[in-house]
Amino acid sequence: MSRAALQALTAALVCAALVGAVITAGPPSALLSAARAAAAAGLCLVGALGLGAPIAAGRGAALTLGLGLLGLLGVLALAAGLPPGLALLGGAGLGLAIGASKLRTLTQAPAAGAIAALTLCLVAAPTALAPPTDTDALYQHLGLGARMLHEGALVGGPLSPDGSRPLLLIGLWAGLLQLGGPAGAALTHLGVAAAVLLQISVLGERAAGRTGALLGPALFGLSWTVLHEAPVVGNNLPVALALTAAADAARAGRAWRCGLLLGLALSFKYTAALGVPLVLLSGLRPGGALRALGVAGACLAPWWLRNVIDGLHPLFPYAGWALPDGQALPFQHLEKYGAGRGAADFALLPWRVVFSAERDSFRFLGQLHPAMLPALGLALLGGAGPGQWPRRLGLALGLAGWAAGPQWLRHLLPLLPLLVISALEGLVHIGLASTSPGGPRWPARLWVGLALVGAPQNLWPALSAHAGRAAAALDPAAAAALRAEQPAAAATAWANAHLEGNAVVGLVRSWDLLGIERRSRLGSVEDHTPLRVLLLRAPDDPFAPLRAAGVTHLLVGPPAFLRAGYPFLSAADYKAMYDAPEVILEEALLREATLLFEAEGARVYRLDLPRPGRAIPGRE
Repeated sequence: MSRAALQALTAALVCAALVGAVITAGPPSALLSAARAAAAAGLCLVGALGLGAPIAAGRGAALTLGLGLLGLLGVLALAAGLPPGLALLGGAGLGLAIGASKLRTLTQAPAAGAIAALTLCLVAAPTALAPPTDTDALYQHLGLGARMLHEGALVGGPLSPDGSRPLLLIGLWAGLLQLGGPAGAALTHLGVAAAVLLQISVLGERAAGRTGALLGPALFGLSWTVLHEAPVVGNNLPVALALTAAADAARAGRAWRCGLLLGLALSFKYTAALGVPLVLLSGLRPGGALRALGVAGACLAPWWLRNVIDGLHPLFPYAGWALPDGQALPFQHLEKYGAGRGAADFALLPWRVVFSAERDSFRFLGQLHPAMLPALGLALLGGAGPGQWPRRLGLALGLAGWAAGPQWLRHLLPLLPLLVISALEGLVHIGLASTSPGGPRWPARLWVGLALVGAPQNLWPALSAHAGRAAAALDPAAAAALRAEQPAAAATAWANAHLEGNAVVGLVRSWDLLGIERRSRLGSVEDHTPLRVLLLRAPDDPFAPLRAAGVTHLLVGPPAFLRAGYPFLSAADYKAMYDAPEVILEEALLREATLLFEAEGARVYRLDLPRPGRAIPGRE
């Protein structure tokens, strides 16, 4: 049997096994679920590499292009009312068949990078296999895909605003949900994180020899934010992979390939824009940079056009929401995040973001390795060799853009690999590292030793969190207990058990799109803004749009807002933006809904026809 035939047969057998797992009746055992998730993730990652290999040289570019193609197949399948899982199977199987001969070359990497990637996968796998609890995964990355699977179609617009963003990754996650469940998507994301570490090791070795191959993955991978995000389904690490590949293409002068990778990065998440200046200034001539921008814009144009056709702003929901009185609600309050927005706060930002960030609060919402502060200095100031100053200018512009935004450390992840590579180049320029293969070994060992010395405050919290998920990964009772810790878990479970199969549930102050096993509308973005807009636009009949969309029941989460969380708002603004919608909501529930269940501050209602009712005291 020829190699090509053997590859095709292997792909067919894996695909058939996954199809059988999807259609098998009854809940599978935990071990079988884990095996199914691993098979789906492995098929997706290897298939994506195979799909991208004929188009782009290099692992990062091939994997990015392959994932983008698989996501596009998922989106097209959903738009046509077809199962995205079958589209992913077909695309990944095709990738296995046509690109497997190049997989050996694409998986080669320095030993240090391979060890770092394997260690990350082993350490973080329990979290990937456990039930998801991350809010963004529940309401957007996985939750939006689950909503589309229930609908059998794409969603978007005011009652599902996350569906009006670019959906390439959502199409991918939706297909993986069908094939391998949430764990299949999480293991795929963990594989992407491992690919980022491999890419940093390869580029680090190119920039600073043996030192770079070791130090690059250590600096990046030993930050708590990276260790936390790796097994959690999201979009920041796929963007990091795409931007790193785009910068590599720009250095090689490949404008079209660079533009395609930039377009994919921006289609994964708009915050990839932070890396655009650095990528375009990494070696492209002005004409090439314009071509790359044009290709990237062409990749984004369909998403903008879709919103315009739907009567929305091209950048909805990021453009905010208009109210009838001429006022507007912003997408988010930037003042809510970070450590202040004054001149002194921005001056102290590099120190604060490394040494006073908090993992569990809006004060940067994460933690970086302490060596990131000297790495920042090296990246911006450590070298002025030929061709380096434009890249440093691009990096500075990207960092300034991050500082002007909400200052979440996970939003900085897309830039961190490029920052680390620039820091390694700075080490070479000041003579503390060498690109020579025969150079001394002590600089690499010294710098990696220093990286390990600074690791405990990042490493131990992440390791203990991942270890704590080990029981939930394979024990159904522990997994159920973990799910029960989520806000409104009891109300969600009651709705799943008692509501009719054709019920349509409006999610009010609830993030858990993934957990509700019915068709649903609404949900949350940032400060439950879609709900507040609904209430403020028509305070006398706020549920009319929900009824028009077929909503039959409401799942109302616990009260969400505290005045102390918005010290930057005046008392009058807070009352108008947050207190008033709460009063309108409670009055409408009293007047237009029947309470069916209540537990732990969450409630389930049947949505009735409007009827006169008494007003709640305090509404003005």
